[in-house]
Amino acid sequence: MKSNSGQIQGVLPALLVPVTPDGATDIPLLTTQVKYLLDAGAHGIFVNGSTAESPYMSIDEKVEVIRTVQAVVQGNIPLFVACIQPSTRQVLQELEAVAPLQPEFLVATTPFYFGITQQAILDHYRVLAAASSRPLLAYDIPSCTHNKISCATMTALPEIPNIVGIKDSSGDMEKFTRALHACSDSAFAWIQGNDYLDGSSLLSGAAALVTGTGNVDLTPYVDIWNAAQSGDIAGVWKAQQRINHLCQVFERAEGNVIPGIKSATAFLGRCTHHTRMSSMAVPEGYHGAIRGVLQEVGLLPAR
Repeated sequence: MKSNSGQIQGVLPALLVPVTPDGATDIPLLTTQVKYLLDAGAHGIFVNGSTAESPYMSIDEKVEVIRTVQAVVQGNIPLFVACIQPSTRQVLQELEAVAPLQPEFLVATTPFYFGITQQAILDHYRVLAAASSRPLLAYDIPSCTHNKISCATMTALPEIPNIVGIKDSSGDMEKFTRALHACSDSAFAWIQGNDYLDGSSLLSGAAALVTGTGNVDLTPYVDIWNAAQSGDIAGVWKAQQRINHLCQVFERAEGNVIPGIKSATAFLGRCTHHTRMSSMAVPEGYHGAIRGVLQEVGLLPAR
C-alpha cells in the first residue's frame, strides 16, 4: 500500500501566481486567489507547477509562495508542491529547501533540456523518492521537458517505494488509460492534467484532476468530479462541455495557455495580466476575445 495515497483525489487546481509589473510575486492577490480556490471546493492545491511559471522562479520565491498558500489553507486540504528543475541534483536541492515546510506531497518532472532514456527517467525517480521526506508524485509534461514518460515506464513507477502517483499532462489518453488499467490493483494515483480529457479520465478510473484553467472558474471541475462520483454520465459530459468552452480563454489568444488563464483571472479581480517574463503576457489585442469568453460562460455581464 502506498503511503498517503488516499489523500489524492478530486480537483487539484494548479495555482497561478499573480505578479507585479516587475515580475515579483503579488502576495495580496495570491492570497485572494487561494481563498477563491478553497471556497470553490478544491480538494487540494498543486503549487509551483507550470501554471505558476515556476521554472522562472528562484527557490526563495517558491518557498514564499508555499508559505503564503499554507497560511490560507491552514492544513484543511493537501498541498502538492512541484519542484521543477532540469537535473536530478537540482531537484534534490529544491526538495531539501521545501522539506521543512512539510507539504503533504512533493512532485517532480523528468529531467529536461537534454534528451534522456527511459532507464534514466526511472533512475531519476528512484533517487528522488529515496531522498524525499514526503510522498512523491511523478509529472509527465513532455511539451516542456521533451522527455516523455513511456507507458512501460509509467507502469514501473508504482513499484518504486515512496512514489505514490503521477500527473499526466502528455495529452496521450491511450498511454494514460493503458497504464492505469495495467496497475488498477495498486494504490497508485493516476491524475489527469489535460482539461480536455477530464471526463474520459474520470470515467476510466482517474483519482484526480489537475487544472490550470480552473483558476478562472473552478465550478465546472468540481461539477465534473461530483457527477463522475455519483455515476451521472450525462452530468460528466455536460460539465466537460463547459470546461471546453472555458478553455477558449487561451485558445482565442493563439493558444497562449498560462498568459490566457492569467488574463482571464485578472478580469475577475484575482490576478494581474503580468507574467514572470514580461514578453510572455497576452497582448492587449486579445483582451477583448478573452473577455468575450468570460461573458459567454456567465462570469462577466454581457455588454
